[in-house]
Amino acid sequence: MKILWTAGHGEAWEQAFAGHEIVKAGMAAHPEKGLNAVVRDPNELYELVADKDVLLLGSEPITRDVLEHAPDLKLILSERDGPEENIDLTACAEMGIPVFAAGGRCAGAVAELILAMMMALARRIPYYNRRLCSPEGWPARSDKAYNKFDSMYELSGKTLSIIGFGRNGRALRKLVSGFDMRVLVYDPFIGDEVYEECNIEKATLEEALSQGDFVTTQVRVTKENVGMIGREQIALMKPTAFFINCARPDILDEQALYDAVKEKRIQGIGLDVFSEEGEGVRPMFADLPLDRCIITPHIAGFGDKRAYYSYTYMLESFTDFLNGVKPSRCYNPAVYDSPKFAEHGGLVFGVAKS
Repeated sequence: MKILWTAGHGEAWEQAFAGHEIVKAGMAAHPEKGLNAVVRDPNELYELVADKDVLLLGSEPITRDVLEHAPDLKLILSERDGPEENIDLTACAEMGIPVFAAGGRCAGAVAELILAMMMALARRIPYYNRRLCSPEGWPARSDKAYNKFDSMYELSGKTLSIIGFGRNGRALRKLVSGFDMRVLVYDPFIGDEVYEECNIEKATLEEALSQGDFVTTQVRVTKENVGMIGREQIALMKPTAFFINCARPDILDEQALYDAVKEKRIQGIGLDVFSEEGEGVRPMFADLPLDRCIITPHIAGFGDKRAYYSYTYMLESFTDFLNGVKPSRCYNPAVYDSPKFAEHGGLVFGVAKS
C-alpha cells in the first residue's frame, strides 16, 4: 500500500513498515525542523494525499476538504494522543476512514512531570535552588525564607484532586500510591467500578476544588468544558492549595489563576501549557515568585519512551487492521457502521482474516 509518512520516525520503524511504498514529508522528511516542518499548506496536502492508501501523521491538518482529495484512503495512523485536534474525525467516519492514534504514549511522562511539580512546589525547590546560587548564598537561620516550616509541605496525608481520570490521571494515581494521599476524582464519564478498582473517591467539581491540597486537570478540550476552571471555581480552593495544569490552557481562565496567586488566595501553581506559546513568548506567570510558581514550555509529554510508544501503538493498530481485528485505539468507531467503510476501507480490513 502507498503510505504518506509525515510523523517523526527512525530506521527501526521504517523496517517495521517495510514492503509498503512510503513517501515522506513533514517531520519525516525534515526532522531537523521539528514542528516547523509540519505540512500546513492545503494545496501541498492535496497533492500528497491524492493517491495514498494510508496516512501516518503527525500534526498535519486533515480537514474534510483534504480528505475529498484522497479517494483511495483506507485508514489514518496518528502518532498523537489527541487526533481530534488536527483530524476531522466526523468526516473520516462518514467517508469510511478509521483513525487509529497512539493514545497513552505520553501518560507516564505527563504523570511524572505533574508529580515533580507537586514535590517541587511543596518543598519550594526552585526558590531555594535560585537562592543558594545567588550572590547572597546560604540564608541566615533568622531569615524568614529559611524558616518556612509552616509552608514546607509533605505529600503524605494530603488530598490530591484529579479532574479528568483518563490515561494520564490513572498514571498519576499509580505514581502517588506510595505517598498515602487521599485521592479525589471528578470525572462524569467513568463508571462507579473505576472508583473501587483504583481506590479513589468520587467527587463533584466543587468538592474536588475545595478539598484538594493539590488540584490537577487532566481533561481533553471539548466545546462543553472550555473555561471550566474560572474565577468562581478558583475561589473555592484553599489558600494553602496548589493548582497544576499539564492538559490544555483552554479549560482555564489564566488571568483569574494569575490573580489568585498574586493576591495569595492560593499557595502556588505549576503550568506546562499556555494560551500563547511559541518561540520567544514569555508567559505572564513568569512574573510570579519562584517559591509559588513553576512553569515549563509544554514539555510534559516529552520522554525517551515517547517515540517507542507512538510507533508501537500505530504498528499494532496497522497490523490488527490488516488481520481483521478491530484495533483498540480507534478514535472514530462509528466508522465501522458507515456504508463507505464497507466499500472502501473494509476491502482491506480482514483480508488476512482466516
